[in-house]
Amino acid sequence: MNSEKGQMKLRLLDWGCTVERCRRLQEELRRLEEPEGTENTFLQEEFKAERARLEGRLAEIWREKKRMDALLAGLEENEQEYIRLRFEKGYGIDYIGRRLYISRATVFRMQDRILEKLRQAEIETP
Repeated sequence: MNSEKGQMKLRLLDWGCTVERCRRLQEELRRLEEPEGTENTFLQEEFKAERARLEGRLAEIWREKKRMDALLAGLEENEQEYIRLRFEKGYGIDYIGRRLYISRATVFRMQDRILEKLRQAEIETP
C-alpha cells in the first residue's frame, strides 16, 4: 500500500485503534511505577527512561489522533459514519452497506471519495 490513498487507509486504521493502544500504554506505565525500596541506581534510571519513552509515544499517538479528528470533521455525516464503522468498529464492507442502506459498489465508491477528500484536506492543511 504505497499509494497516497493506501497510506491514508493505514492512518485511519491507526486512528481507529487509538483508544485501545493508549489504554495499553497507560497500563505499561502503571506497571513501570518505581517499586518501593529500589536502591539500584541503574534500575531506577532504566525505569525513568522507559517511562519517558512510553509517555512520549502516548503524546505522539494523541497528537496524530487530534490531527485525524480535525480532518474527519470536514466530512459529511454519512461519510463520518462510514469511517466510524469501518475503521473504529472494524466492520466489513457488506455490513456497512446494509447498515447505510447502500450497495457494496456504492460503499467502495464512498470509500474512494472519502480517502481522496482526506488526502486533499491534508494537503491543504498547513
